[in-house]
Amino acid sequence: MKSIGIDPGTKSFDIVVMDEEKIIEEKSIPTEIIASNPDILIDEILKIKDFDVIIAPSGYGSPFVCNENIKDIRLFASEILLLSKYKELLNLKDEGSMVYKALYKTSVKLWKNKINACYIPSVKLLNSVELKFKINTIDCGTADKLASAFYVINYLRDRESFDIDKINFTMLEIGYGYNALIKVRRGRIVGGIGGTKLGIGHLTIGPIDAEITAYKRRWKRNDIFYGGLKDYCKTSSLDDALKSTEPICRAAVEQMFDSIFEKILILNEDTKDILIVTGRYSSSNELKEKLSSNLSKKFERIIFHPKYFENSFVKESALGQAMIGLGFMGSKYKETFDVLGIKESKGTVLDYIMHPKILELRERLLQIYEKALVNR
Repeated sequence: MKSIGIDPGTKSFDIVVMDEEKIIEEKSIPTEIIASNPDILIDEILKIKDFDVIIAPSGYGSPFVCNENIKDIRLFASEILLLSKYKELLNLKDEGSMVYKALYKTSVKLWKNKINACYIPSVKLLNSVELKFKINTIDCGTADKLASAFYVINYLRDRESFDIDKINFTMLEIGYGYNALIKVRRGRIVGGIGGTKLGIGHLTIGPIDAEITAYKRRWKRNDIFYGGLKDYCKTSSLDDALKSTEPICRAAVEQMFDSIFEKILILNEDTKDILIVTGRYSSSNELKEKLSSNLSKKFERIIFHPKYFENSFVKESALGQAMIGLGFMGSKYKETFDVLGIKESKGTVLDYIMHPKILELRERLLQIYEKALVNR
């Protein structure tokens, strides 16, 4: 069996082709290139022979569906996966929002080419996640973060010989745009703090005073990609931001770490488990030093950038998505797929938000589900 995983990163789309034993091929393409011409990605996929399934970029996630379940891909890709109107997506031009445009265009192309692509849930849609993490939250960890956790579970199971029901860890993913924390107990995801709720990131503004949004009155999708370390530190590199001596930059970096440390304590209140660090910057020496000096006593151990495949260069989320595809087909990773309850995921990312304006949007989203999907 052969599976393809596609990670929709803010900086790059990573593609990996995998069978039950090894990586066959991997590639990384800048997100802005795919946003301008998704045929480049589709052409790469069509060169691959005899693959069985693609786990496609899934954004904010949906209950597990494949292209055969989708009757209106435009609505599905824009309104369900990205919580945006498709015309707005096509007009986005900011660096951070290129991933939205690229993801939308890729999904449409995969569907129109009748490629066997499936879409996975985000953390919020898993039945195993405690309700307290879902309250007033859209992003408990996007679909790619779930894929990273899937990868880590298999790393601990296969490379460190853990029984899956004894796998407990906290995962911290440090990405180019967002950071996220995922809590796993007995091989199941039980909690997550993602997106802007975790704190300021390299691009994202993080959790801001709601009075700011009231004063601004109307915010757009791409507004959340400003006000991160990149703006405070005037650099496109997180490593450079971490080494900066500028007072305003140092203060923004300190706020990011304060938020991470605070939220880790919330997730990790019941046991001294393993901390696993994933994502684009998980190999950063500056990041390792900062996290180790502050968290080594709180965890049994810290693992940075776990290597399931020694020579792989793509992100954990891409590998995790390919593994999910193999698990879905009943192959090597089926146990993890079943334990996580990916096929049993349900609901929408607007559930458990009781603000009247969001309740109206949720009703509209449910109508979109009816229009976009078959038998949901």
